[in-house]
Amino acid sequence: IKMASSQEKMNENNNNTNSVDQNNTLENVVPIADTLNPPEIGGKPKSGRHWKQRQLRASGTLTHKPIKSGWSKRQKARLQRQRLRKLEKEILAEKQLQIEQEREERREKRRRKEENELKSSVYQIVTNSSKLKKLSKKQLRNYRKLADINKY
Repeated sequence: IKMASSQEKMNENNNNTNSVDQNNTLENVVPIADTLNPPEIGGKPKSGRHWKQRQLRASGTLTHKPIKSGWSKRQKARLQRQRLRKLEKEILAEKQLQIEQEREERREKRRRKEENELKSSVYQIVTNSSKLKKLSKKQLRNYRKLADINKY
């Protein structure tokens, strides 16, 4: 058995690399992407759910920068967003105004209804206040104090 010295081993390695370089043609060259991302080793998953796909981490999913649009396109998009916001505000303001008008109409209608009830009601003027003091709470609910007594 012959012991090889370190000098002889280096010469052999140099000879091997030279022979590999001569053998590498375009057909034998492996793309760099394939060497960087070797295929996943298959096998049965530990959970036993073979139909499930392997999940990637969220940080590993983004591999490229998004394509940036040009300055003019960004300006057009910005103007369009501004117009859209302005239109939304106008529509919202119109709707709010309509709601406020309806609310005011309901108040006015309620006020007119109360006035008409008072006008059409049958009443009797109580001149002796001692009678009112004798009435119970239940009876007093049917009585109403009117502001303009001289009118009647």
